[in-house]
Amino acid sequence: KTAARQTELAGTNARPSTETSPPASAVEEELAIVGVALTAEQEAAADTLQEKYLSQLRSLNRDIQGLHMQLVSLEADKLVEIENVLTKEQLVQLREIRQNAPAALTATTSRTGPFQSDSNLRRNH
Repeated sequence: KTAARQTELAGTNARPSTETSPPASAVEEELAIVGVALTAEQEAAADTLQEKYLSQLRSLNRDIQGLHMQLVSLEADKLVEIENVLTKEQLVQLREIRQNAPAALTATTSRTGPFQSDSNLRRNH
């Protein structure tokens, strides 16, 4: 929410009215959520602090997104290699298991792969 609100306000100098619009800054929005009211001086100080950390937070968020993509890609590569080791019969069995898996299990395996850990892989095969 904070990043979206900052992006929304980034291209304008206008600050929305508090009577009809959400809070003018991400800090105000966060504090409004928990019910903390700030004085004008506190708002200014909070906005300054928000700006101080904004670029670092954005940069780290981009790094996290990049690492997540690498993680997903590596996990997919691992699954392909594991499937290459299986026989045709085992692949058919694996696909049947995946198709018949409950929705909650499917969500878990889509995030972490069909095996929850390498130790489970070794133990189960």
